[in-house]
Amino acid sequence: MAIAYPHVAEQNPNMRIERNGDAEPLTPRVERFIREALAGRSLDDPASSETQRPDYACLDGRLIIEIKTLEEDGSSRLDNLMRELQEREDWPIFLGEAPLEAVLKHIKDPEGVRRKVIDRMGRAINTHLKKANKQLRAYKSEHPRPDGVHIAVMVNEDHDLYEPGPVANIIQHQLGRRDDGQSPLSDIDAVFYLSERHATVIDNMLTFPIVCIEAPEIEQAPWKRDVLDDFSARWAAWSGAVAYQSDDPTDVIGHFSKIEKIPEHMPLPDIWRLQYQRNPYMRRLSKAELRNRFDDCMLVNSLSFLNSSPAKPSREATMANRALFTHLTIEMAERSIPVTEFPHSGNRLAKAARRIGYSKAVQRWAKSI
Repeated sequence: MAIAYPHVAEQNPNMRIERNGDAEPLTPRVERFIREALAGRSLDDPASSETQRPDYACLDGRLIIEIKTLEEDGSSRLDNLMRELQEREDWPIFLGEAPLEAVLKHIKDPEGVRRKVIDRMGRAINTHLKKANKQLRAYKSEHPRPDGVHIAVMVNEDHDLYEPGPVANIIQHQLGRRDDGQSPLSDIDAVFYLSERHATVIDNMLTFPIVCIEAPEIEQAPWKRDVLDDFSARWAAWSGAVAYQSDDPTDVIGHFSKIEKIPEHMPLPDIWRLQYQRNPYMRRLSKAELRNRFDDCMLVNSLSFLNSSPAKPSREATMANRALFTHLTIEMAERSIPVTEFPHSGNRLAKAARRIGYSKAVQRWAKSI
């Protein structure tokens, strides 16, 4: 399910959704929703450890909720893994950052690397699930109820790493695990994942995901789905939003992308990156045309910074070329073109000099470097 807020979303033709600055924390809103829309009663008890109790009993005790918040962005864990992977002989060299999918196209074991990345990203999620299961189990043992539904609500506090699709896959895998025939998360009926860092646009409205991942055992108690559907519907109504239900959640979930945060002040390279992300004007070029742009950029860069340069470009031309170089690195990464596919060539630089209109002397110099 997804909920769409009734205002026109600011979205450019490149399917980017942007916002200025940070968002308001989501977890306090979820807690307020539970108290106001689900008649949630806090189970906070100073006499018992937090690890031995969930957060709320709702709907007259029929629905028990444990909230887990993804407070850290997890980037340091992934950075450590990436440093390890970059030692591989087949790891491609990109100019600047490149999407994981661009890298995987050039290595021998893409699925193995993908699993490592998802495993590293999922460590915080898995830890939260284990703790939530322990808390829900403790409550169930003290308050057995045949019509009870026990869920974990996982809240993403504005981290773009935790995309709905991969997160749903991680949770689904953990809920479906069996160790010696037993589920290590047997006391969780379902997990809701809420994120307002990821969105799409439906009917010109900004639309956020409500991802519900059910435990396999819920097939034996399908009436519990009524409670889960009621949770989703109440969250949408309480949020003042329109709810969209999909017959194929796996299809819809892939349409959500991260919301780009635009800070008030940005260094010049970040401004150049933002300009190209908003207007990827080289997307229409063929690979051969893109290579020509790359050669043009390398020529002007060499003329600007090499001491032997026979014709120094103006400061304005040098700055424009730096912006072009930034745009090229983004486009090459999007197309999965490592820099090794555009090797240095004096002949190509000489052709670039001729194409741009430099003198014969510059053309000869370019061929010689």
